[in-house]
Amino acid sequence: MPLLNISTQPKVLPRAGNKETLSLDEKRVATCSLQFAGQMVGFMMARCLEVTSLPNCNWKLVALLKRRRYDETPTRISLREKRSVRASEKEFGKQKVTTECAKVFQTELGLGLVLANKSSGQSLLMRFTMPTIMSCVDSASAENVKRAQLEAEALIASLDEIQSKVGHVFSLPCTDRASSNIKAEVDIGSQSASAVNCHFLCQVHKASQVQSKQFDHCERHISGLLHCALAMRGAGTRGELRKMLFEIIESRLSIHLGEAPPQYAEHRNCVLDLYVNGKYNQHGKSPQKRLALQRCILSYFFPGNIQDENVVEFYVREPTSRQEVLSWYKQWAIPMLLPSVCPIYPRSRWIGGECSLNWAGLLCSFHNLLKPLMLKFGAPRGFPAPAEAPRTSATLHTFQSGWDCVAVPAEVRPDESHESEHQTDAPDLEAEGWANSVDYNPFLAADSERDLLDRATGNVDWQRLNASMKLRAARWADRPDVGAALICMRSCMEPCLHLMHSLLELASLKFDRKQQSLVARGKVRDSRVVAVANLTVRVFQMINGKFRDTVRALPLQHMTRRTRVLLFRMLSRAGGGINMLMGRDQGYPFRLFHLLLSGQVEKIFQDPGCLYDELTTKLLMKFPDSKALTSLEGSSVVEALAEMISVDIAGVEARHAAARRINSIRSCQAHTMSFESLSSLTITRSLVKHRLDWLEARGLLPPKEKRRRRREAKEKKFHCGGGAWRAFLHLKKGGFAKSKALSPLYQQIKSQGLQEWQDLKEIGKMGTVSSRAGHASFGKRKFAGKKQLQAIAAPKALEQQLCRVAQACSQEALRDKEDWQQTVASVAKHASEECGRLVSLGHAANDGGTPVTNPAALLAKSMAPSMLPLSLSGSMLSRGLPAAEVPDTEVDGLDGSNSGSKPSMLSVECLPPVAELVKDGMEFFSTLPNRSGLLKELVEVTQSQSAMRLHCDAPSLSGVHRGLDFHEQECCKVAECVCGKHVNAQRIHANLVSLFRPFLRVKPAAKAKPDADSARQGSKPAVQKGKKPVPRLFMEQGLLVFKFTKLPPEGQMPSVDTSAGWDTVCQEPLADADQDSGQGVEQSHVDESIWVHVSYANFRDWHFSFLLLDEQPESQGTTDGRQLTVLRVPEPSIFLRDTVAFKQRFDLKFAWKAAMYIIFVDDSELAPLDMAPEVVEVLRLASVPELLVWKATVGCSEVCFHMW
Repeated sequence: MPLLNISTQPKVLPRAGNKETLSLDEKRVATCSLQFAGQMVGFMMARCLEVTSLPNCNWKLVALLKRRRYDETPTRISLREKRSVRASEKEFGKQKVTTECAKVFQTELGLGLVLANKSSGQSLLMRFTMPTIMSCVDSASAENVKRAQLEAEALIASLDEIQSKVGHVFSLPCTDRASSNIKAEVDIGSQSASAVNCHFLCQVHKASQVQSKQFDHCERHISGLLHCALAMRGAGTRGELRKMLFEIIESRLSIHLGEAPPQYAEHRNCVLDLYVNGKYNQHGKSPQKRLALQRCILSYFFPGNIQDENVVEFYVREPTSRQEVLSWYKQWAIPMLLPSVCPIYPRSRWIGGECSLNWAGLLCSFHNLLKPLMLKFGAPRGFPAPAEAPRTSATLHTFQSGWDCVAVPAEVRPDESHESEHQTDAPDLEAEGWANSVDYNPFLAADSERDLLDRATGNVDWQRLNASMKLRAARWADRPDVGAALICMRSCMEPCLHLMHSLLELASLKFDRKQQSLVARGKVRDSRVVAVANLTVRVFQMINGKFRDTVRALPLQHMTRRTRVLLFRMLSRAGGGINMLMGRDQGYPFRLFHLLLSGQVEKIFQDPGCLYDELTTKLLMKFPDSKALTSLEGSSVVEALAEMISVDIAGVEARHAAARRINSIRSCQAHTMSFESLSSLTITRSLVKHRLDWLEARGLLPPKEKRRRRREAKEKKFHCGGGAWRAFLHLKKGGFAKSKALSPLYQQIKSQGLQEWQDLKEIGKMGTVSSRAGHASFGKRKFAGKKQLQAIAAPKALEQQLCRVAQACSQEALRDKEDWQQTVASVAKHASEECGRLVSLGHAANDGGTPVTNPAALLAKSMAPSMLPLSLSGSMLSRGLPAAEVPDTEVDGLDGSNSGSKPSMLSVECLPPVAELVKDGMEFFSTLPNRSGLLKELVEVTQSQSAMRLHCDAPSLSGVHRGLDFHEQECCKVAECVCGKHVNAQRIHANLVSLFRPFLRVKPAAKAKPDADSARQGSKPAVQKGKKPVPRLFMEQGLLVFKFTKLPPEGQMPSVDTSAGWDTVCQEPLADADQDSGQGVEQSHVDESIWVHVSYANFRDWHFSFLLLDEQPESQGTTDGRQLTVLRVPEPSIFLRDTVAFKQRFDLKFAWKAAMYIIFVDDSELAPLDMAPEVVEVLRLASVPELLVWKATVGCSEVCFHMW
């Protein structure tokens, strides 16, 4: 079976294929591959439709599933057409090739056919995968997205005709959350009234945003890590840093005779568990052996108190010289503490950020070595005086009036005219240490850098820029809270890191093979659409555990209230972000598959219809009750949807990286790779990759050959001769670079004619003889400035530990490899058995030489070589329901199973013989005469498909939406019913936003008027950012808490008794005052307060995610006498969206008022047991008044709603 990697073949065509025509051959092969794949997939689907339409065929085509995953990335590439073509070029038909930064779309298109056999009760899912389709657009507009997707579907032959003849059509796109993608999919779905469109948004992108938002609280520490990494990009930096680190340890080393004290082992192991952890790795495979050896060596050489910043203790059992111990540290300990320079923190990547934290955190936790190392590296002469910088717009660190805002009396709600005055009276948070708790002033990080770039010439002073980077890194490392911040970041990112890596594992092919192996062994498999919802629940459990646990890696000096608050803010932001962005996976359609595949069908019909999404609504319209939904047709459709739905576009993003890598390799400064070549290569590579995976699953790939050892390199023959002059240079170790400086000394020795000159001549003669024999004239030259490395043996105790650790890691790696081989082997065996069963159907029809009477058997026999059949026995539907729930009637012409145990659904992954067709087609094309023009036409087809699609030429959107057919309600988005009788939850949210938005809204800055010079030059004035008010900054930094207090409702006006006199009227207030408890409203009212922390805020639609807090009876006070309220995170921790919280936790028959509180932060020390981030203390923010957000009246037929 040929592979289409033509770059490794010397010739593709017998006549014209060679290195000169390789680029054209790539385009021809890619065009043939794409066209043949579309034709073959369309032909196989049409053949299945034709066979199932025959009257004597028991198989019926139930549904057609279309899965599309696509994404775009900006790429600088050569294009065939410019965006604007001159009229002269149009006349002569010229096309100029230009280099532009364009949007490159990659689309992965998959199709599935669901077939059911009404006589045997069997069902089948046939899956087809098209090669990756690339297209180029000038902008990622909704019109261009729609056109790219329709062109991708148009490659499949007769797809529209097949859709019109199938009863159920499902479109399952998966993209990122770009608004153009959502708008395009809505328009695509509106054009097909019969198709069910269910648009899934990438879960990996959501998890990435959660982690980015979590680290907003430590933004300046991220900048410090980036400065460290950028300052270490120079050659030889690692060796220089290791030398500095050795000098620091040498000055602090204290050697003791005896055993190491055991009391320090627990803290050291906690630090190593945090930073030397091989659980996750950015390359997919964790280097367990390297990390285990690193942990073993660090534990041996740092057995003392690693919190001591002045002394590094080392214990030896036998008397050992200090020089020998220092040689051990230089050979073993220093490379483990500093294995590399600081990795760059990847802001734009999903994973890999933990590597930077591990590098800096390990140095900071071991005797705080990061600070002296960076000071010695970045500021060896000390810090220069900071330059005075102009203040910018108001931020959390630029306020000037202290905590006075907390003590000022409450004001009325500000209006538009007084809003600017209110913003200028912002408090100084730096006075209480707020700046140190979050970040540092960027203006004090280094000297002013305005003169590093010469704007006239574009030249950069790289020397000063590198020095500035080093100085910034040194200033960051000199901060006192770096160690605590790194530990908090590394500890709090663990749930998000687990979420990200688990989602990437779900997106991998390895997940499919593991599930298929479970099916082969008769066990229950899992599907992605169900696993992603279960994963979110596990992550919330991890966050809840982080709230309860103390971070034992923290040193004693960092156990302060500031550190605990930072832990709380980061954990709360992570939980709130997951709840806000990924909380929908607890609703429909994820809940639909969870309940169906677990056998809980009745619960679906118990939920209100407002919770249903489009897929659930249309599915229940076709299968209106539990019997219909669990019938053969219904269960087949549900299991096929669970198999075909994709919840991420990680594979497409990975191909983006591959495309950029190919573009970088094949481009140079003067030439950029053309989009035609990139598209052709991507199509070919995707087809080869899919084919190799298919062959591996079928067990048809030959075993991989072991790598052969390279032949020993032959010794180089030296052609340099001898002579006295070369002998003199060799002895002086100068080389020809210093020949001019050494020439006077050589002439002096030669003129004197002493014994030294005779020795030089003898050595020169021997060098001549050695050179003529093919060897070096005087041996290998040893340069004076280069020291020879010497391997120093480790201590015996350490050598034994290293041997045991290395052996254990090797055995574990071997077990993992054997397990994966067994998994692939079991999948291949199961596929072979199922494929043999399909072939046997065709043979059974031919027994006795009788003609074939079963068309389905003949079709199965003919397509068996291109099928990868695997069972889908992963649900209660396929395993059978209880006898009382087994449907026994025919639904839509298809029988349900009466046996109580249904056969498993068979999933067949079809691989059309595209490679064979391309090979035969290219050989056939080579036999055609040149005047046929077919080869030229193939290249022209590639050029037409690779031309840039312009937004101005794209067809406009239809603008017709299926508003009458289906409209998704707000309840579906929040996975909770907030309509009907629960509509007041939305109303109180509207009240809350309208009341507090003036205190949170950013007022846009006034437009600056251009001066005379800029007006003459035509330049635009600098855009000034609007000022953020104080409460907004508190909310963004996770320091804002809402207190909702329940008030008695306003009672109805009492009816007036006209017959009563003045004496009766005067006695009524006295009687009410004497009653301690009565039957009225006061008796039913109970004081209640609900505290919520605003963990995540979306300032576009003004929706929040709340973390519920419980008020504690004890109270604390500050040093200046202010009272603090103690709040605790309940067990388990509860994250709710705002409307859901108002529905579940608020009794809206009463009135509610809201007040803003802020979390109190100072540097007071705490006990180790009090460092669990489940407790915070809050202080009233009196600059924002307490407002009535809900007003209720007793006795009315409905609750009174007041819009402020």
